[in-house]
Amino acid sequence: LCRIVGIPARWQSGWYITPFLASPHDWALFFIPPYGWLPADLSFGGRYKNNQELREFYFGNLDAFRMVANSDFM
Repeated sequence: LCRIVGIPARWQSGWYITPFLASPHDWALFFIPPYGWLPADLSFGGRYKNNQELREFYFGNLDAFRMVANSDFM
């Protein structure tokens, strides 16, 4: 959807790894000058619909449990 309105966007995938779980996971990156590429993980943000602080965190931030394996594979 970002690309449709002219915002550069790309896909990134990898692993979400915690002490209790290791799972493949995908998320998006979008480009906003002057900040550069920012992440957005709607699957995690949507999980916290009743917690505005956490919901907003996953729009422009990622937690430390990510390991990137692919970036913008076409």
